Amino acid sequence: MPIVRATKKTGGFKSWLFKVPSRIILFSFVVLIVSGALLLTLPISSAEGKWTGLFPAFFTATSASCVTGLVVYDTASYWSPFGQFVILMLIQFGGLGLATITSFFLSFRARRKSWKLQALASESTALDSREELWRFVRLIILLTFGFEAVGAVILVTQYLPIYGRAGIWKGIFHSISAFCNAGFDLNGTGPNGPFSSLLVFKENPIVLMTTAFLIIAGGLGFVVWFNLVYYRREKRLSFHAKLVLIMTGILLCLGFVLTLALEYSNRSTPDAMGHLSFAKKSVSAFFHSASCRTAGFNSIELSQMREPTKFFSTILMFIGAASGSTGGGIKVTTFIIFIATMQASIRQSTRTSLMKHKIRTELTMRAVAIIALAFGLLLGGSFLLSIFEQPAIQAGHFHFLDVLFETASALGTVGLTTISSYLLSRPSQAVLLVIMFLGRVGPASVALSLTSKTDFEDDVLPDGKVLLG
Repeated sequence: MPIVRATKKTGGFKSWLFKVPSRIILFSFVVLIVSGALLLTLPISSAEGKWTGLFPAFFTATSASCVTGLVVYDTASYWSPFGQFVILMLIQFGGLGLATITSFFLSFRARRKSWKLQALASESTALDSREELWRFVRLIILLTFGFEAVGAVILVTQYLPIYGRAGIWKGIFHSISAFCNAGFDLNGTGPNGPFSSLLVFKENPIVLMTTAFLIIAGGLGFVVWFNLVYYRREKRLSFHAKLVLIMTGILLCLGFVLTLALEYSNRSTPDAMGHLSFAKKSVSAFFHSASCRTAGFNSIELSQMREPTKFFSTILMFIGAASGSTGGGIKVTTFIIFIATMQASIRQSTRTSLMKHKIRTELTMRAVAIIALAFGLLLGGSFLLSIFEQPAIQAGHFHFLDVLFETASALGTVGLTTISSYLLSRPSQAVLLVIMFLGRVGPASVALSLTSKTDFEDDVLPDGKVLLG
């Protein structure tokens, strides 16, 4: 008679990783960053054919994978074509998300999709319904390459007169970077020199409006595009799509009006908005409003922007784009649900409603948690940077608002800078590196990924009575 031995089932790293889908996404970004950083350290990745330090390589890989755009080396002049290709792949994979791309290819092969794979795809795309999930994932790829291809064709026509044949690669790179809301550019070898972003195109409405459209398209989120593509069949938009479209329109218009009004007469530098005609000022104002939605391109000199412009730009970067998009920030839906929750609290209502829809309690709690965590990161990061950059602040090179702007740019994965990230000390850059990563994967996702779910709702506890306000 055989002896049956009971063995204790022990959980390892694999079981811990696959238990929660958000952990897979978090781990995939870590793998992407490490792989990209190692490639960027190689001599083949630099224009001079020399080894690149590990920290600059990690900073660049993190910024590219998290589609931020903050850099310590000028992308066009420092990196070789191979290094630029590595950065572009990090942007593309980071913008779409490794989990989404993996789910897309596996959906063709797997006849029966496992619930874990479906949960992973659902988590990475922010789609609740799994009935049409796999068609949705395929649509993500088609829309992404479609927008990027059209944008590349338009931009190449504008790049060729300035850069010659090199404009083909620059236009393709720029289109992908814009749709993925990355903010990386290859204009450092142009007339304006390194770290110039789109200053060379400040009077070119075709480049600015094409880039702005790509930024907005990537920032709307794939769930919204899924609704728009199948609108004829469904005859209606989802509540999420309506909310995103309305909030995106409001924020774009608000940013446009405030930028135009505050920077209209600013002539502090040759690249300030005040030197442009009214039509080109309007284009630049709209472009800045769109770029603050987590893109990171600039067509005007940011360091000389007026203080009120820097302040509201910081707010726009903190809010960011839509959920399930290539952009970052706390997301527009999180922001509006938080506002609705505050209104309900002020009215002493037990129900949170928005546009004649009831908002579930778990959504309001999640919105509050995300904003609280993000705001904590913003304040904590700004505090650390203000300590590390105290000599520069005391010398008057920049002010605390610039530090706050830089931190919000990293947290919202934007990439705009008023103090030039490459001039910051190594400790400050390390802080920005961590904030970029947390800003991309999401503060709440990190918290959920590193803790196990425990349910204490059935416990009987005494009421905790405290005074608030």
